Amino acid sequence: MASALPLSLVLPAAPYTPTLAGLITKYIFENPWPLALLCLAVGGFLLWKWLREGDRAMRDIGGAAAAAGCVVLVLGYAITTNGERASRVVREFVTRAETGDTSGMLELLTPTCVLHYGAPENPGVPREMWEPAIGLLKGRYTIESNSVTRLDAESAGGDAATVELACVTSVDIAPYPTPSAWWLKVGAQSDGSWKIERIASRKIGGQVPTPGTF
Repeated sequence: MASALPLSLVLPAAPYTPTLAGLITKYIFENPWPLALLCLAVGGFLLWKWLREGDRAMRDIGGAAAAAGCVVLVLGYAITTNGERASRVVREFVTRAETGDTSGMLELLTPTCVLHYGAPENPGVPREMWEPAIGLLKGRYTIESNSVTRLDAESAGGDAATVELACVTSVDIAPYPTPSAWWLKVGAQSDGSWKIERIASRKIGGQVPTPGTF
């Protein structure tokens, strides 16, 4: 059945190569803290040196660095990036899974969403073949508790972003918590909403999952 899908859905896109604009998006808009703190630290040190030594050049450079740090923080909070939009969708997807809202989970998937086993580079399986597994979250695999241990998003060019997700989950049928790792691609739709277009189930319980599982 997968062969009937467009190749762009069954096969992964070419690897995304970060550009200058992508690096600016990642380290200013999506995660401004490292750069902002660096600028503020350098600025604060140079201003301290100016107060001690009276060097006007240090005052000017230190003031500029501190101002740059403030600007980075303002931009980071003022601008919502594709990565942040994707993170929100994935967080909501996880929340709905935790509460057993399987119909709500399906609403966050595109009709052509595919599932990859092991890695996003592997061939994708069409939604109708794995969607029934989601329904098990209302039955034998009801989630008792879940902790998100990783949620890292990165803009992927255009109106899309990828998210690396990791969880530790306890379900009714399992005697101990199970770690899992996922990769998700989230994209803007024609109606303006953001939905999950591809999912890769990297590992469940330390093992690469096999077709028929989710």
